[in-house]
Order: sequence, then C-alpha cells, then structure tokens
Amino acid sequence: MDALVNLEAVVPGLAEVLNRERIARARVFSDIPWTVAGCELIHMTPRHRLELQMVGNSFFRGSYPTKADIFQFLWRLNPRFTRRAGSVRGWMAKRHVAKEVKRRTVLELAIEIQEFKETMLQDMPEATTGSGGSASKNAVHWLAAESYFYATHGLIPVKDYLDTPYLQLQQLFRAHRMTLDQDAQFINKSDQLVRDWHLSMMRQTRHESRN
Repeated sequence: MDALVNLEAVVPGLAEVLNRERIARARVFSDIPWTVAGCELIHMTPRHRLELQMVGNSFFRGSYPTKADIFQFLWRLNPRFTRRAGSVRGWMAKRHVAKEVKRRTVLELAIEIQEFKETMLQDMPEATTGSGGSASKNAVHWLAAESYFYATHGLIPVKDYLDTPYLQLQQLFRAHRMTLDQDAQFINKSDQLVRDWHLSMMRQTRHESRN
C-alpha cells in the first residue's frame, strides 16, 4: 500500500485516474445516470453493445464516427429510450439528444463517448492469447464467451446477463477470482499510466547517463 501511495504522489495524473476507476465501480451499484455530451446515459450493458454492433455503429466497428453514429449511441443508452412511437417523454428526450448532437462537433462528441465507453469496460477480464486461429474464434460469438463464466457458475442466465451493466459483471468476476486467490492481480487503465511513467523515467535516465 505504501508503494501505491508513493506512486500516486509521483506519477502525474495517477491519483485522478485511480479515483475515477473507484467512483465508476461504486456508481454502477446506484441509479445515478451519467452525463455524456450533454445527455443522460444509463450504464452500458452487453445488450447495448450487441445491438449497436449489429447495426454497424462506428463505436463498435473501430471506424471514425459520424453524427448519425453519435446520435444512435446517445439515444440507445438514454434512460427514456423507447421503440414505441407516440411516447411524449420519449419524443422529448430524443429531441434533446438530437439538439446536443447538432450543436457540438463530431470530435468533441466522439471523445466524450469514447471515454464513457472505456469507463464502462474498464474492468473487463484481461485478454488472453491462445493457439486457436480465426476459425475457432469465429465459431464462438463474443457474447457466449463473455457470459459462459456466469452461466456455468449458475450466477446469471444469459437473458439476464444481457441487461446487467458491464461494470457490475466485471466486479462480480473479479470478486470470484479473489475468493480463489486473495492476491489476484488485475490490469487497470491506471496500470498503463504507471508503466508509461516507468518507461519515461528509464528513457530519461539513459539520456542523462549518455550526457
């Protein structure tokens, strides 16, 4: 713990990033919505990711977003999202999203949405590399791979998994790992900040030694 405290004191921005990670983990167990690009959003779930991916939304395709992609993302995660025509509250919420998208630049909107998405997925299990090729990967949908742990442990049926916030799922997975190993290590965004700082210090030391 002392080492962590020292790192927070010397690594620029580390304390702020660690605090954001902690707040996100706590916030997902409340009903407090997020504000992104001037719009209220609920916590992202696997269903959101699946639906937006299936319609080709750029935030799940890896391409540069358009305002249509941005509107689609912000409206789908809106607390008042509805597929029913004629809902006055839904129409007003949808109109507000459209206004916010219209008055801001694509870059400004995309940055906020990407930051939100990264926060929602901040505690995803570390990616593993195996010997399986593309054929084996394509044979299993990512949703099956993600929900397998919860289904096999009898924790969350797939139909409920779809609508459980990612941050809750990730915390449950980490809590399970810690029951098996109290010293379990997890990779966080804050760890990357520490690694970058170490590399920067090493480069600076080498530069100073050459001079």
